[in-house]
Amino acid sequence: MIGQPAAVIGYLGLDHSVQLRRPLRPGRTTLVARRTTPPAGRLGGCAAHISLGLAAAGVPVSIVGWLGPDVDGDRILEALEQAGVETTGLARTLARTPRSWLAYAPDGTCTCIYDPGGQLPERLSLPQQQCLAAGRVVVSVGPPGPVQEALDLIPPEAQLAWSVKADQESVPIDLARRLAARARAIVWSRDEAPFLEEALGPGWVEAAARRGTLCVETRGAGGVAWRRGPSRGYLSGEVLVASDPTGAGDRFTAGLMAGIWQGLRPEPALRRGMEAATTFLRGRESEGRDR
Repeated sequence: MIGQPAAVIGYLGLDHSVQLRRPLRPGRTTLVARRTTPPAGRLGGCAAHISLGLAAAGVPVSIVGWLGPDVDGDRILEALEQAGVETTGLARTLARTPRSWLAYAPDGTCTCIYDPGGQLPERLSLPQQQCLAAGRVVVSVGPPGPVQEALDLIPPEAQLAWSVKADQESVPIDLARRLAARARAIVWSRDEAPFLEEALGPGWVEAAARRGTLCVETRGAGGVAWRRGPSRGYLSGEVLVASDPTGAGDRFTAGLMAGIWQGLRPEPALRRGMEAATTFLRGRESEGRDR
C-alpha cells in the first residue's frame, strides 16, 4: 500500500459502447459495425476508472458517488469491492443506476450520452463527507452541488487533483475556477483545452504552473505535455491503436497520482501514468477479441 488513503468523487455507472459504420448525422440512421461491451454493459465512469487504477497501484482508496437501488448498482458495488475499492461513500439514492452510451465513428471520435440516473444529488451524505476527509482527493466530473460542498470539506492541506471533463453542466465556470485554484495537479486532454480556456481564461496554465500546480495535457498517441513552476517537458510513449479507449485517460491519472504520492518527480510519475494507460488498453483490446 502507498501511504495514506485517498478518495475519488464523481460519476460512475455502466457503459455501452459501439463502433459505427458511418459518422452520426442528424436525421440519418447509422448502423452499428461492432459492439465492444457485453449486453449488460461494463463498469465505467471517470470516478470508477480512477478508483480502480489507484487500487491497482496499491493506493488505499474510497469512491464517493451515486447509484440506484437496482441490480446494476449491485453489480457495480461487487466489482469495485472485489478490486479493493472502499464503497461506503457510494449512496444508493438515484432512481436508477447511471448509464453511458459511447458511439465511436470510423475516424475514432466518440459521442457520449450520459444518463445520470434521475435528478442530480445536491448534497453529500455523512459517509461521503467522512470519506472526503482523506488527505488525498481526486475530483473527477460529478454533480456540481456535492462537488462544491466537497471543496468546502476537503482540508486545505489535502493533496487535491482535478481530472478534467468538458461538461459545462457538471462543471460550471465558478466550480472550474475553484478547482483550478485548489488543485495541486490538473490533468486534461487536448480536446478539453478549449473548455478550460473558456472557463479559466487565456494564460491559465502559466498562472497555475507558477503556483506550483502540476499541469498535464494528454495528447493520445501524441504523448503528454506538462508544466510545473519553471519546469516543463514533453513525453512520448508507445503508440497503441485502440478501438475503445474510454477510461485510458482516467487510468493515466490514477497512475500519475500514485507516482506523485509515492514521491516521484513529474517525469517518472508521468511515465507511471502512461504505463498504467497502456496496460489498461492492452487488457481492453484482449477482452474485445475474446468477446
